Amino acid sequence: MILDEREIKRLAYDWGESANRAVNKCGYNPDIDGSHEDIWTTGGTLTRLSSAETMSVVSTSTADDTGGTGAITIQIEGIDNDWVVLNESLTLNGTGALTTTGSFLRINRMFITSSGSGQTNAGTITATASSAGTVQAAIETGSGQTEKTQYAVPKGFRAVFTELQVNTNDNAGLEGLFLMNENNKGWRVKRRVFFSAGDIRISLYGEYADEKTDVKVTAKSLAGSNKLVAADWTFYLMRKHS
Repeated sequence: MILDEREIKRLAYDWGESANRAVNKCGYNPDIDGSHEDIWTTGGTLTRLSSAETMSVVSTSTADDTGGTGAITIQIEGIDNDWVVLNESLTLNGTGALTTTGSFLRINRMFITSSGSGQTNAGTITATASSAGTVQAAIETGSGQTEKTQYAVPKGFRAVFTELQVNTNDNAGLEGLFLMNENNKGWRVKRRVFFSAGDIRISLYGEYADEKTDVKVTAKSLAGSNKLVAADWTFYLMRKHS
């Protein structure tokens, strides 16, 4: 069963909350091997930060700059050290690194907000934690936004899940996991799915995540390596009333 708008509103009423908006998270990993990895374009497993840090943001192309043909400005959406929503806009400097004003504990999404004649980013734009030195988000060349299935539910909100999709172009079998980690207590498997060429959609009915919960999708190959896997999942983000 997939939640419809009436069911979402009923849940919001029962919980004393307001259904704000539907959100889709999508991502892909072009190199899945025999161990579980996060589904995001950077590959491997995201190293989550234990405390918020400023981000060093840079492109691989000089065209991602004011007056260039690529991306000019981007928006970073995430949370701060208290899990409160933190958004910041940056004007890019091509291959010259910029440092964010705010300190991010998580980055949920980055996307371009203005561009030159190319109408998209000319290079890969990466946000790296200034102290830890780990990549937290990246916009691949020509994508215009991050493709990462990781999400952190902000303080004061609850996420009610509706659907998960995974797909691959390979005939070999793969295993996908939909996981949650509430307030850093540890990862729990909420859905396990096996799939091959084509896509599979499953209901997430009955699952929700409270504030301060990390969510992600991972995959591993059951036969061979270097498999390309994509995934997306949808949810309603509800504001909690005090």
